[in-house]
Amino acid sequence: MADQEPSLPMLIPGTYRHAKTGRSYEVIGVAFHTEEEVPMVLYRPLYDSAVEYFVRPYENFIEAVEINGQNVPRFERLTR
Repeated sequence: MADQEPSLPMLIPGTYRHAKTGRSYEVIGVAFHTEEEVPMVLYRPLYDSAVEYFVRPYENFIEAVEINGQNVPRFERLTR
């Protein structure tokens, strides 16, 4: 990794809904994976879960998925 800090993409914290499961999550922010050198989204489930936090590559978090023949965001922001 270079000596300077990485530039991370912007993702507005708040509540998001997963397109396939319909479950809600609170996005806490974007972090930097030091080994893979990629931005990761840190988020937590807003439902009863044994897992306290999740991380997912930023590019995967913001990509579109196909549901019923339509491309929709994998995670849709609910709070404005």
